Amino acid sequence: MTHAYITPDALKSPSALNITGTANDDRLLALAEAASGAIDRWCNRHFYARRATIRLDGSGETTIGVPDLVSVDGVRIYGGIRGPATPWSAADYDLLPYDADPASAGNPYSRPYTRLLATGAAIGRAIFPAGRGNVEVEGVWGWWQHLRRISRVVGANAGADTATILLSAAVSGSAEVGAGNTLLIGSEQIYVLARDGDTMAVRRGVNGTTAASIAQNAPIDIYEYPPPVGEAALLLAVRLWHGARGGVDDWQTSEIGMDSDIGLLLGAYRKPALGVY
Repeated sequence: MTHAYITPDALKSPSALNITGTANDDRLLALAEAASGAIDRWCNRHFYARRATIRLDGSGETTIGVPDLVSVDGVRIYGGIRGPATPWSAADYDLLPYDADPASAGNPYSRPYTRLLATGAAIGRAIFPAGRGNVEVEGVWGWWQHLRRISRVVGANAGADTATILLSAAVSGSAEVGAGNTLLIGSEQIYVLARDGDTMAVRRGVNGTTAASIAQNAPIDIYEYPPPVGEAALLLAVRLWHGARGGVDDWQTSEIGMDSDIGLLLGAYRKPALGVY
């Protein structure tokens, strides 16, 4: 996987599994990823940001429903599945709801756009024409895109095929970065697999982005996720850890699937499993 809503370091903390050393780091990263994927499936949506182009069925109405959407790079209308495409400009549609604000990191009420509204009536673009797969939307998909700039920068040039990234010297008060974090450097998402000192082992060009050369001193942003989602991932990963080791009294349960505490955290985020909306 290329995203995790909780890090191995958080799982190792005294308030969670209280694990020291690095012998279990690979296992803990796998647990964090598994818990995150289970949350995506249970909620019928994902909370990481993925760049992609998707095709939707035209509604024949002024609005069209879309999966969770952060931003749009382009909209094209096809004359059928394989017909010619007509690009729409940003003036031809609005993103709804207007106050969603999915890309402002300081807004705890951020949420995704879920509909497009056709606004180009003056040039014959008052509706999304009805059809199968005739509406193409290119953009960033997911619950939100909240980024936190860290104090460190890239410590050395790195080619597009480089599997390690060097961090600059530590800065007082710098935010830490480690396994399980997804980074944004330029327009490329990079997933951290492990860290040894100032060297990070990484997976390049993840979540629909393309690996590119990285210059020394390039700034680094970390993707952040809704706090209830991170807490749910922590609880689920801890539960899976204890379950694999035979369980302890406090973690034994007759429930199958998400337990009630995790469901309570995620309930507001769960979407009915009806199509892609």
